Amino acid sequence: MSPEIDEDRESAYALLRRGQELLAGRHHAQAAVVLERALRLEPRKGSIVEALARACYGSGQDIMAVVYFEQLLRIDPSNAYGHLMLGLSLKRLAMYEEARAHLRLAAAMDPQNELCRRVLDVLEHWLAPLDQERAAKGWQPDGVVSTIGLGGDDENEDRPF
Repeated sequence: MSPEIDEDRESAYALLRRGQELLAGRHHAQAAVVLERALRLEPRKGSIVEALARACYGSGQDIMAVVYFEQLLRIDPSNAYGHLMLGLSLKRLAMYEEARAHLRLAAAMDPQNELCRRVLDVLEHWLAPLDQERAAKGWQPDGVVSTIGLGGDDENEDRPF
């Protein structure tokens, strides 16, 4: 066997380490490719899912970031960072109410997180008129809005985010 790395036989841990090095060097798209391979080997490993979600977020693959942050939260629902980043990813996709739900959870889980608090404050301020309008009509939310079935609509075009 040659001393070269056989990429088909690289362990999930080696791929994760390589992906993390690429992330540290801000090579997000390349990291995503490597981390997807690691995920195929270890599909329920939270550290791999989180790194892949971060790589997708950093490379602007916002829908995939949502998919992987949701997967991370299925593995560990109490992951405050996962809720924060899912909220930020949803915000990028103009899914503001869904983003707010996850940012609220993140803020409750990690009240010291200043970034979460600032983003949530902006969303709360922006969504306040919509909340007031709905309250006046007697609308009651059913709970956390699902982020499954990501679809866009034209009414989001003039939103400030």
